[in-house]
Amino acid sequence: MTLEESAAKFREYGAKGTDSEIVDQIMDMVWYSYKNELEIKPGIIDVFEEFRSRGIKMAVATQTPSRMIRSANKRLGIDKYFDGIFSCDDWATTKHFPDIYYIAAASLGAAPCETLVFEDMIYAGETAENAGFTVVGIYDESSAKDRAAIESYSRIYLDSYHDWPGIDNIKREDV
Repeated sequence: MTLEESAAKFREYGAKGTDSEIVDQIMDMVWYSYKNELEIKPGIIDVFEEFRSRGIKMAVATQTPSRMIRSANKRLGIDKYFDGIFSCDDWATTKHFPDIYYIAAASLGAAPCETLVFEDMIYAGETAENAGFTVVGIYDESSAKDRAAIESYSRIYLDSYHDWPGIDNIKREDV
């Protein structure tokens, strides 16, 4: 969900305040988590290392504010893997539109059809797939109820990054 959608959902459960006030409270919680608690998903470093060793450029396309991503990536020691971080927040868009994916791919010198997008959210993955990107669906507890839908538009679906088959095992027609 976008932050505004999240604010509306929080209000349904009794949150008080304007959308802006609720969004600020959500962002305070998220910021704390990114600065102090967020952990790397198991197995993802192996994927990063494979891509880096093969000269495959990587970028982050996210709805999370870039300052939070940069802080977490630095704390976790993974900032070295990315050639760019592109936040919907910085570009006044959401993942309901493909803009952030186009911006990130262009920064890497890649066309959508040459770009893998790893997504765990249904609407974001649908957006990327409809825009011509190859989607790798990845399980996340927050979107477990949407698994079948995510699998339906993903060329590959992973229960964990440990399941990554390696870039050489991805059929050319899949990318």
